[in-house]
Amino acid sequence: MSKRDDQQDPEDCACLSMDKNQEIIDVNEAFTRVFGYYIKGLKGTKLESLLSRSSRTLFQIYFLPLIKMNRSIEEMHLSFKTDYGYEIPMIVHIETNERDGQLMYDLVLYPFAAENNEKGTDRKDS
Repeated sequence: MSKRDDQQDPEDCACLSMDKNQEIIDVNEAFTRVFGYYIKGLKGTKLESLLSRSSRTLFQIYFLPLIKMNRSIEEMHLSFKTDYGYEIPMIVHIETNERDGQLMYDLVLYPFAAENNEKGTDRKDS
């Protein structure tokens, strides 16, 4: 798990697992709370379909090469779309694991605004 695990209540972290084809296998309760999706409706969905247009491009260009080289990504900033049509910027931690002989990606998502508030860098645009 991430270094942030001891800084953040695990129940507040949205988590998901996806297979090597980037299809969602499982999400936790926090994920459904934050994004408004039902677990049943997400299974088999491509992760890219939950990303904003710009985040989808970053995901396609950087995610696969980085995860293949490093087997984990400590911090990636992506915006996810909610079921209600809003975008939520998130900090994403990704680890590669093998379960039942299958390559899996485990993601832990932290709200970007909360991270900025903790560091005292939250600014309002003028």
